[in-house]
Amino acid sequence: MDEKQAARNTDLRAALKLMETFRHLRSDMPMQTASAFLLIGLNPGISQGELLRKLGTSQASVSRSVLALGEVDRHGKPGLDLIRQVAQDGRLSVLYLNFSGEALLMKLLGAGRTDPAR
Repeated sequence: MDEKQAARNTDLRAALKLMETFRHLRSDMPMQTASAFLLIGLNPGISQGELLRKLGTSQASVSRSVLALGEVDRHGKPGLDLIRQVAQDGRLSVLYLNFSGEALLMKLLGAGRTDPAR
């Protein structure tokens, strides 16, 4: 295997590890929810409106993702409890990773580092 193919395989293994970390959290997690989580980690204090623009999806989809990542999902069942919403004024709230979310982010960052020998 040449060097370019070996580097590609290393990158693919890292991507697979990231996806598997999300799957272990919730096997049916939509990709947009995982993307929302990562965007909140990249942009602490992001508003749902800005999250909507960055994801390029519907308001309903963003709301579902935010609820799924919070304490209680849209069905009233326990959510993933990875983010917290902080009210800024009557209509605007901003999103941050909570302690569990930061721990998951650290785990994901570790999962992205892969041993090239594997």
